[in-house]
Amino acid sequence: YSWHFESRPDSSILTDADFTPNNSSAAERTGFVPDVSGEFIIELMVNDTVAESTGDFVVIQVEGASSLPVADAGPDQTVQEGMAVYMDGSGSRDTQDLPLYYRWTLEGIPPLSTLTQDDLVNSYTPYPTLQVDTGGIFTLSLVVSDGILESVPDYVFIRLNREIINRSR
Repeated sequence: YSWHFESRPDSSILTDADFTPNNSSAAERTGFVPDVSGEFIIELMVNDTVAESTGDFVVIQVEGASSLPVADAGPDQTVQEGMAVYMDGSGSRDTQDLPLYYRWTLEGIPPLSTLTQDDLVNSYTPYPTLQVDTGGIFTLSLVVSDGILESVPDYVFIRLNREIINRSR
């Protein structure tokens, strides 16, 4: 099975990866959550490993869809050892100007790090902080919600730069 957005409204940010369940465009049954109003044309092709079918299309007209909020986790950062990291999600927005709720998640840490989600201070605000504990790359995600819909995650990568100081003369 291969599901594909043949066309979608210009303002839609959906991709084939947004088919559900499991964000799979290869599932027998699938669906998607419209992010804008307009016409979506979906193509289904089936392959039995011998031959591929011709495409079959369905047209879905969406009216009155609420646009998803947009998370903006800010720019990637490189920090020096001992520095606190300040994230900035204030660039996130809601297309309907509803208030936003923030959820930052510590997604990935270097192998020698012992940080957990609990080390991310103020993770439900636009401006959380984190004290990184070892060299490497830390990955954080931000999801915002307007109380009705959630954004897709936006990611920020934090690199701890350990300076090597030559003290010999």
